[in-house]
Amino acid sequence: MYQTTSDKVMAFIWAFVTKYLVWLISIAIFIIWLFFPDLLEQFGQFLLFWLPEIILISAFIFALLQNNFRFKREREQGIQQYDIMVTGFEFYLADSVIYLGTIFMLALSYVLRDKGIEVIDLLNALIFFLLANWLKQIFYKKILR
Repeated sequence: MYQTTSDKVMAFIWAFVTKYLVWLISIAIFIIWLFFPDLLEQFGQFLLFWLPEIILISAFIFALLQNNFRFKREREQGIQQYDIMVTGFEFYLADSVIYLGTIFMLALSYVLRDKGIEVIDLLNALIFFLLANWLKQIFYKKILR
């Protein structure tokens, strides 16, 4: 099943992330919520501000590294040519994720804050929108080339 040591390491990391890390994070959040409710509120404000950027950057890094590991593994097996089929649905899906993500961020800040949407929320949504469009354009140029 595993051909190289890196395959074993990647399998271990995926098993750890999918099976144990989610539970450890959930237990930590429950303990913090139970004993330190003010800390959880501060953490929530931190997440409202930085979570979209963290998600975009980590998704970009994950997408780059996943392809690098896959390409390296398949190059060792002798597979070096790829056919990528992209339909119009994927283009529409990417656009809807960008626009609905921006709207979701603004709606979430409107629901979670007592004062409603503030300037920092608008800037956060703008940053998300610009970074997501920039990443979309990078991938479109690579796909259509």
